[in-house]
Amino acid sequence: MKTRRWIWRALLALALFGAGWWWCTRPAPLRLVGCYPTTHFDYLPCSVGFVVHESADTYVLRDWHGGVVWRRQVPQKPVGIWRAGSRITYLPASATISPDGKTFAVLSYPSPRVFSGDALPPTKDDAVCIMISPVDIWRGNTHISTTLHRFFVGKGSVVDLSWEVRSSDSGRVIAWSKNWPTEPVRIFDPGKQVQSIKLPSITQWGMVDIDIAPDGQYAVYDSKIYRLTGARDDLSFTPCPIIPSPLEHFSYFAEGITLSTDGTRYRFGTPVDAPAKDWAFGSVPAGARWTLLYRPGQTRIYSPVTGEAWTFPVSGQNDGGHAAGNGQYAVVLNEPGLPQRLQTWLDTRALPLVPHRVFETIYARPGRACARMGFPTAGQYILIRPPGQGTQVLCWSYLSPDGHALLNFMQAPGDTSKQSYWLYRW
Repeated sequence: MKTRRWIWRALLALALFGAGWWWCTRPAPLRLVGCYPTTHFDYLPCSVGFVVHESADTYVLRDWHGGVVWRRQVPQKPVGIWRAGSRITYLPASATISPDGKTFAVLSYPSPRVFSGDALPPTKDDAVCIMISPVDIWRGNTHISTTLHRFFVGKGSVVDLSWEVRSSDSGRVIAWSKNWPTEPVRIFDPGKQVQSIKLPSITQWGMVDIDIAPDGQYAVYDSKIYRLTGARDDLSFTPCPIIPSPLEHFSYFAEGITLSTDGTRYRFGTPVDAPAKDWAFGSVPAGARWTLLYRPGQTRIYSPVTGEAWTFPVSGQNDGGHAAGNGQYAVVLNEPGLPQRLQTWLDTRALPLVPHRVFETIYARPGRACARMGFPTAGQYILIRPPGQGTQVLCWSYLSPDGHALLNFMQAPGDTSKQSYWLYRW
């Protein structure tokens, strides 16, 4: 009798220990810090925090706790009709912040003026539309300069104001036209005159996109890496050695590292190894030293710069994610689902008793699940229903460098005018 009693006591103690262990090691819930509406989609996270475009002329940098670091107003002139019969595609001002959060620049869109030679009337079909726009650059809390510059935005009845800017940790700012690839790139260097550099011939159809490395010495354009060579007053695009496979993902341009779609790692065009073979990986922001690789059942956090890596298992359908800037944390999207036999049994009987859910889980090295948040899904969309906010679609997320804050960019389904940032912490 006493033996049975001790057995039951031991089992109870073991059960209590297991429950306590589970309670202490379970992923913590992600706590909502704040919701910050934005008037325009700007992908502007950095090591310090993220920039919110609060209104047409107001930008706010918030830290990873939601606090305001600075608030800046950039007055803008309204964009109107160029001339009768012509429509101007309106876009809010283009803004950029460097990876270290110290260089911030805004290219404003004032009313365009028409030029073509000296005397061509603006009613002719080949009239050229030139935009006289200010480019404001800040370094830290100091407003460095406001430069008025001419930007080609159209000809005849085709007018498009899609000029973009990117900034680097060195203070260099690049401006280019997304829809006019023949237009030279503008280089804004602190204390120097604005330079115009002709782009190499483009080989891909579609909008032009350029990314700049943190040190301002490398740029990615048309799926190739170029070095900005020459004196500071006479720069040019010099292509790095040709890489045979098409490039879609890049990592840390300052050291000339690239990852091609077949998983091969290159250094300045020379193949080194193939660490990402048989792995899928998402986009890598400029300046990243770490990237996330994934395949069914596994996720790997890998540094193309040093070759360091750590791997952990992921249950269910693995939908990727991204690594934090320090490489010690990662956020993973996955659908745990049910055991295959049970799911098949439910499907054959048309009994979808368990709704599909996607989880955002933050992992710490070497693979411990630290925090988790789940969302229902509808088709290819991940839905969030915050109290009093209606249904929101998760467009993208960004993990803070220390891995303790998660930024989600949300948008109302079918309404791009209702978008906001949601900041979570654990």
